[in-house]
Amino acid sequence: MNPFLSGEVRPPEIIAYPIDAVPTVAGVTRTQVFQAIRDKELTARKRGRRTIIEISELRRWIATFPTKGRAPDISNCAA
Repeated sequence: MNPFLSGEVRPPEIIAYPIDAVPTVAGVTRTQVFQAIRDKELTARKRGRRTIIEISELRRWIATFPTKGRAPDISNCAA
């Protein structure tokens, strides 16, 4: 039996995404991600050739986007 499915072992918490996954999870284009990094709106971290974006940084960047319609309730945002 799979220990993850039985609840014996929890899957590891994701704390960062590889740069190639960011457009998919954030709903933006690859160009927008790299432009935000260039413009110092989004912080990327490097380890060798690998570039990652921390989830907290990605959430912070998305929260800077203009809103449309009802203002978001920021008290319920998980940081």
